[in-house]
Amino acid sequence: MIKKITLVLFLFISALISTAQTTLTVAENFIIKTPDGEPVNLFNILDGGQYVVIDFFNVTCGPCQTYAPDVQMSFETFGSNQQEVFFMGISYSGNNAMLIEWDQTYGITMPTISGTEGGGYNVHINYGIQTVPTIVLIAPNKDILGQLHIPAYVPETSVIDSMLIAHGLIPAITGNSNLTINSGEFSFYPNPVVGQVQISVQLHPGKDYRLEIYSMSGHLMVKKNLQGIGLVKEDLNIDNLEQGLYLATLIENNRIVGRKKLNVIR
Repeated sequence: MIKKITLVLFLFISALISTAQTTLTVAENFIIKTPDGEPVNLFNILDGGQYVVIDFFNVTCGPCQTYAPDVQMSFETFGSNQQEVFFMGISYSGNNAMLIEWDQTYGITMPTISGTEGGGYNVHINYGIQTVPTIVLIAPNKDILGQLHIPAYVPETSVIDSMLIAHGLIPAITGNSNLTINSGEFSFYPNPVVGQVQISVQLHPGKDYRLEIYSMSGHLMVKKNLQGIGLVKEDLNIDNLEQGLYLATLIENNRIVGRKKLNVIR
């Protein structure tokens, strides 16, 4: 309830101000420092072949506090900076002591940078960030591929993960392009599909599941809660989807545990 009230209030305030985010299409380099003095050089990370996700936030921002655990969960899902995606959080304000408290309070283990002592303020200004939280995805070739920000998007784990998946990035928890969760299947039949498709999935007791289907640009097109235990098969009507490729994600307790491409033909 508190989370929903906070979000409603923030959306109301956001409606009164500009929500335009960075107009950059190519990333600008920066060298900043974590509270323990570890330097973070953006271009060094990109030149090493990793994609970079930046969580632009502020330590005093209510919605940033609400969704900090969601960003952390995506950080873990994509390999905790040990795979093809590197996550970092950059605060608009706050000193190193405040960032250390932030990390401890919200269980953050990805690199975070304070606004005053770490250099975060200058990065916010240089990137033209006007609304927080804002999530920015940068490719190794320095192109800015996408961004998520309130009120256009709510930065929940599933939304962040789906943006990355839409650009071909693979969650470390799956390890490959096959959809498996705890040895259970996740599949569509038929695929390609014309109008109605059957989803087959292994569900486990005591957990909440839902299916979300996104366009290749990252927009949520279908959302369906899944119920049952064991092998569950359900028919899904997708008449509202235009011809093209879509990315379906299976979410268990608000964490993506499977993914599958769905080809819709008309």
